This record gives sequence, C-alpha cells and structure tokens, in this order.
Amino acid sequence: MKKLVYCLLGLVMMSWTAGCKNETASVTTPPEVTTPPEVTITPEEMTRAVEDMKGIWILKNVQTDNVMEVVCNGMSEDKIQMSVNFTPMGYGIGISGNAVEYDTYSKSFGGNCLIESYDVTAKKGKLKITDLMQYKMHSASPEFMNCETRYLTYLTKAVDFSINANGQLELSNTVKKNGSSSPVSYKSALYFSKEGSSGK
Repeated sequence: MKKLVYCLLGLVMMSWTAGCKNETASVTTPPEVTTPPEVTITPEEMTRAVEDMKGIWILKNVQTDNVMEVVCNGMSEDKIQMSVNFTPMGYGIGISGNAVEYDTYSKSFGGNCLIESYDVTAKKGKLKITDLMQYKMHSASPEFMNCETRYLTYLTKAVDFSINANGQLELSNTVKKNGSSSPVSYKSALYFSKEGSSGK
C-alpha cells in the first residue's frame, strides 16, 4: 500500500515539475533596447560651423538644374533682396530671413537649422532646415512671387553647405535624374554673400 502511495505521489510531482517547465518556457524575452544614433559632429566642429555661418547672407545667384541664374529673372536687383540670417542658438543655429520687393512686399521667415556634420578644413558639411514659419504681405508681382517660392523651396530642401575661398555661402541639394542608378544628376543651389562683404 505504501509503495502505491509513493508511486502516485511521484507521478504527481513529475506532472507538477513538467508543468512548471512549460510555464517557464512560455515566458517571452523583452525586446532589446537600442541606443539612438550618435551625433556625427563634435562640439569643436559645431563651434566652428556656427562661427563660419553666423550673420546675414544676401542671395546673389540661384542654380536650377545645373544652370546658373540671377536671383529673379526679369527684375532689377536694386528692387529686390532675399536673405538668410544664421544665429547661434545652443547646440545649433536658428535661421531667419526675408524676401523683399522694395516698397510693395515683404515676407519674413524663421526656423531651425541642424548642422549634421562639418569639415573644418574644407568648410563644408551637411545640414537640415526644419520648422520654417512664414509671415507675409501680398505682392502684386507674379514674377517676384515665383522667385520667392523657388527661394524658399531650395532653402528647405538644402542638405549640403559650403563656404568657398571668396567667402560665398552655398546651400544645395543634388539629386539623380531617374533615381540612384542614373549617371545624370541635377543640382539646385543658392549662393549668398555675407552682408557688408565683397564676396561674389
């Protein structure tokens, strides 16, 4: 009789142990925590980028599909001005500016400029302009409105920037004509001279 009791007790223990193993096996492992991508620009590079870019820059030329053009075709340069102002702001740059048709129209804008990388020696790097807010008055000139739209479009799409030997700032974006496999690329760019300088 005792042997029968021990056998039954042994079977119960084995069944309970197996149940525990199955329960343990069903516990899922929590997902692995991933770290955010590291910043690719050092504090020293950021300091130099901000120092090189800060100030008011006046738009001098526009490049569309590899063709260099004036700021606004059909309009005299002494009647219009488009500019951008980079202002040091913590670990980055604030951006503002305007598009002015003297005596008739003015549009102001402001936003953020994230410097993603900067080669101090070559004075070129990567950036991203975001959160651009616009404040405007109405213009009766369709030509100026088209130029202003192009200016703000190229500004927000810019991903590359550089400052050449003449002190001219270039903000640009180069894309392939029919995707990444195409040998043909098109560049849209804005070229600025710093206010008060003779850079061309």
